[in-house]
Amino acid sequence: MFSDGDVLLGRYTIVKHLTTGQIHDFWLARDTVLKRAVLIRARPLQIFGKVFLDEARSLANLEHPHLLPMYDFGEHQGLAFVVVRYIEGGALDDSIKKSTLSIREIVSLAGRLASAIDFLHDQNVIHGDIKPRNILLGRQLHPYISNLFVSSVRKAIAAGSILGHAGSPDYEAPESFEKPGLMSTMDIYSFGITLYQCLTGVIPSHQNQPFGKAQLDGLIETLPSVRDTRPELPIGVDVVLQRLTRKQPNERYSNATEAADALSKAFYSGQKSIEGKVFISYSRKDKEFVYQLDQELRQIGLDTWIDRNDIRPGLNWANSIEKALNTCPMMLLITTKDSMFSEYVTHEWSYFMGAKKPVYPFIPYGLIPENIHPRLKNVQHILGSDDMLSDIARIVDVLADSTLTSL
Repeated sequence: MFSDGDVLLGRYTIVKHLTTGQIHDFWLARDTVLKRAVLIRARPLQIFGKVFLDEARSLANLEHPHLLPMYDFGEHQGLAFVVVRYIEGGALDDSIKKSTLSIREIVSLAGRLASAIDFLHDQNVIHGDIKPRNILLGRQLHPYISNLFVSSVRKAIAAGSILGHAGSPDYEAPESFEKPGLMSTMDIYSFGITLYQCLTGVIPSHQNQPFGKAQLDGLIETLPSVRDTRPELPIGVDVVLQRLTRKQPNERYSNATEAADALSKAFYSGQKSIEGKVFISYSRKDKEFVYQLDQELRQIGLDTWIDRNDIRPGLNWANSIEKALNTCPMMLLITTKDSMFSEYVTHEWSYFMGAKKPVYPFIPYGLIPENIHPRLKNVQHILGSDDMLSDIARIVDVLADSTLTSL
């Protein structure tokens, strides 16, 4: 432990001990050369201190407006330490607890943080512990990602040179609980949990387990809707958070900036919530794809009506269909070659059009069927792709009366 008044590297005078974290001790110090306050992060040399200093050397030249600058590093009285900028504004989680951030400020922070996360990944650096406590806020809410050194601990654990666990379970991706290695997709997941906490004030969990662990164990698939806490938010925000925190790494956004851009688009698009049930009309031959699509839509909070051949015994099938056609305010028409041949599907969408209710043809994989009905040719179509999660975002854009981006 340092003592007040200790001088490190001949210029940094220890002022006081601030706090003890999971890996480091934090000290306030004074740079006697440049006459400014600095923050000292220290850990015992015998506890992976060499790994810590090696990592400091590799990170010393990383410069980005939203990474906490590192000024110096060294050893003193059995402690390895780094000298970083001292930020008086405190950590992001303090602002979350005080509920001082507006949604616009959170959306702005997301874009800035995303640029720093992607910069790290471009430099082949994985942070390994993205969370509000490791995000410091300077003047005018200028964010700085700090504590890059968790990655050094994770590497040492993965190599078997030390035992233990690094990172914060509440923010960790499902795969983190299976293996100690590092992947950029883990940071993307943690970014999603961080944004969820910013918007709701709570860290998601399930049955007192970290959310990622519950996903790994198959207890839950997707995040609770952010609109349970913030009903004023558009449904597109849920779409973004759901994708950031998918159980399978390859289903998440490929980078943080893509997610931040999608979040900004969802928030500023003027998108509304989707009111009422969405009637899904489809051909039985497409049911495997349609059932999966319906499940995804329900997971983000859409109220859908779909005939799965599960109408209760004793009820008239035709009457149940007609009731749904009358009560649902909009239709998602799965437009394929088979659905265009189906008399039942034709009856459903023509019934909707006759009632002057909106029909939204969705074309899976963007393949417009040659036998598309002439009355549907002049209706704006939602062109699908080979990525269902992107398709969900397009569908939500349209159903929520947002700007149609794919015609």
